[in-house]
Amino acid sequence: MIPCDDESTDLLSLARATYDNRRMDAKVDRDGTIIVLSLEGAIDVASAPQLKAQFDQLLAHAAPKLLVDLGRVPYIDSYGLGIIMQAVKIARRSGGDVRLCAPCQDVRTILDITGFSKHLSIVPSRNVALSSWGGEAKWSTDEPADTGRPDRPARRRASE
Repeated sequence: MIPCDDESTDLLSLARATYDNRRMDAKVDRDGTIIVLSLEGAIDVASAPQLKAQFDQLLAHAAPKLLVDLGRVPYIDSYGLGIIMQAVKIARRSGGDVRLCAPCQDVRTILDITGFSKHLSIVPSRNVALSSWGGEAKWSTDEPADTGRPDRPARRRASE
């Protein structure tokens, strides 16, 4: 047995306080009929209630189209995955959908390993996601053009 002295207790308290004080920031934008939820911070057991409340509010609309931008999310755990899957089910039940965009490599790996990428649309950028719903990509100056495939040039629309 390892004794717990005052110093190790202080370190544990500091670690818990740091963990408990982490916040996930959420910003909501609209692009026509598409609701864009941009998240920043870890999606985990600490931020799960905040994320669930945000989804509940956004999914109260009829047939919501919700795009979740994961570009600033460094980590997601099973609590976060469960809340996202619950949001997808609620949206689809009412004729809408939830799509994810711009996950970092670590988050994308978790989505792939858990099988999430088989059940919902995950695209590399906000522009691609918005255009897949027919939205106008008003962030095009912030992001490089994404054709979806690096070996193919972007297709032009018939109207261009």
